[in-house]
This record gives sequence, structure tokens and C-alpha cells, in this order.
Amino acid sequence: MGTPQEARVLDITGREEIPDEPGAAALSLMINSTGAVCLHLKPLMTVEDLDEAAKKTPAYRAPGQ
Repeated sequence: MGTPQEARVLDITGREEIPDEPGAAALSLMINSTGAVCLHLKPLMTVEDLDEAAKKTPAYRAPGQ
């Protein structure tokens, strides 16, 4: 009887230009659907994007409140 195979966890950081959010979502869905890897995408934002975000006041309610 063989030993169970251990899952290997590797953190890899990379940078890729994807033209738009739907394209990025499609890429993530395609890669994650294989089950071979777990891809997390984080958009890079400009300083101007962050300044605009800081001006917004979104509504938020914590879970259980």
C-alpha cells in the first residue's frame, strides 16, 4: 500500500496585463476550473484610482449586525 500524496503549496507572484476585468475573470475561471491550481488575481491601481476610491463612502454592514 502506497503513502498518500501530499499537496504541495507554492506561492508565486507575477504581473500580467489583462485588458479588462471580464477578461481577467474569464482567465481566473478557466485556470481555477482545472483544479490543478488556485489563482487569485489582484488588480493594480494607479494613485489616481486610489484617490478616487478614498472619496467614496460605500455602505457596509458587518456579518451578524
